[in-house]
Amino acid sequence: MREKVPFDYLEPGKGFEELVIVYSGMPSKFPLLTTWEDNNGKKYTKEQIVTI
Repeated sequence: MREKVPFDYLEPGKGFEELVIVYSGMPSKFPLLTTWEDNNGKKYTKEQIVTI
């Protein structure tokens, strides 16, 4: 089993790719919720619609 994210910390302006497993009959659009916390402990979330 893989880790949830590839980095313990992500530097500002950096990014990473995440793999998504799809299956037959899966909707072509679905919501993706990303959550993170800054150095001060403030939590953020961002919801996006992903199209495959």
